[in-house]
Amino acid sequence: MEKLQKIGETHPRFVQLHLPAKEILERTPFEDVPPEELDVVKDQVLDWRGIENIVNEAKRRIQKRTIYANDGMEITPDPVMLGELEALNRRQIGIAAVEPPSAAAEVIEELSREAQTPPDIEQQFYDLVQRKSPLLRFGRTITVGIIRNPSSGLTRDEQDLVIDALNFTCRDRQDMYTHLIPVKAVVVPFYKGKPMAFGAGNEISFQNNGTAERLIYLVATQVRSGFYGQGLQTVVNGIYCLQREGAPLAMMRSRSVGTIIGFRQHFSKVSFRLDTPAKARRAGEFSRFMGCECDENGIVRNAYETPPHDPERDQQILEALKRNHPKRYNWVMTALEGLGPLDARIFQGRLTHRKKLRFKFDIDVLFRLRNRGLERRERVQSPG
Repeated sequence: MEKLQKIGETHPRFVQLHLPAKEILERTPFEDVPPEELDVVKDQVLDWRGIENIVNEAKRRIQKRTIYANDGMEITPDPVMLGELEALNRRQIGIAAVEPPSAAAEVIEELSREAQTPPDIEQQFYDLVQRKSPLLRFGRTITVGIIRNPSSGLTRDEQDLVIDALNFTCRDRQDMYTHLIPVKAVVVPFYKGKPMAFGAGNEISFQNNGTAERLIYLVATQVRSGFYGQGLQTVVNGIYCLQREGAPLAMMRSRSVGTIIGFRQHFSKVSFRLDTPAKARRAGEFSRFMGCECDENGIVRNAYETPPHDPERDQQILEALKRNHPKRYNWVMTALEGLGPLDARIFQGRLTHRKKLRFKFDIDVLFRLRNRGLERRERVQSPG
């Protein structure tokens, strides 16, 4: 939809649009190329009935220009969405892709093994979430629920249930309590009643040299092993952000490549440099709120107790990014400069109305389409 809007901005009104069948749109990665490469308007008609050929030809042009680019003027496509980056990794690296987060998040670094949550705990948790809010439905198998203000809205037994059900990787219970209970909301997607991810978000009201600011951030996001690559972190972060009023500032601290890419994609004017007094004050307040201190470069030393569990994942994402989006790759590598294995950098952006629409499109269109495809594959594979 965003591609069509950008194309429409360059032409007079009332351009006639021809689209292919839905299944062709679903399988064509047209988001991998910028709008100008898809702008094939002739005589006030935009004909996408041959979208697969149009995309393939556009990719060939982009690749050719990138190979012969010089003087730092590399021509690269617009940023892809996180789920598309995952698919890119799967196609080009040949591995099971891991979904990077897509909003202001300090990722709970997962351990190498997953805890096996008892089915009765999962069922009790599913029932609890249903009681707390109407579930959003995506197809026949996926639902998403929200628990608001768990510190005041849940009993202690219910809080314990939240921790038991979402502690996918056997982390310390106090650590899980800190990430899940004293927050504004916890967003949880379920697959057939089984929790498969979560995002926990919070807000800060801050007087920045006399100017009132509202800072939003996600305390943590995590996807359960076996459910990577379905856009789940875009969903949990997007649902939280869509409920925020106005255009608040967004903050995060991270050293995860996927998190950084996602934050830059889903927020406006993203920066990691403290090049203005306002940014420096904001980073300091955010760090203190998170119980730490940052230096003059926005780096938090020893932000993690243990290094990220899977540095291979970041390297694979970086390699794909370098091949396909060298300009963005250089930005990410600059952001990672000077970080030790336990350090993180603070990033700042803004949740604009336009970015809210992007979240909404990712959730209501791309996520639904992706999971319709998943359900179709399951029906084909299931016996009988």
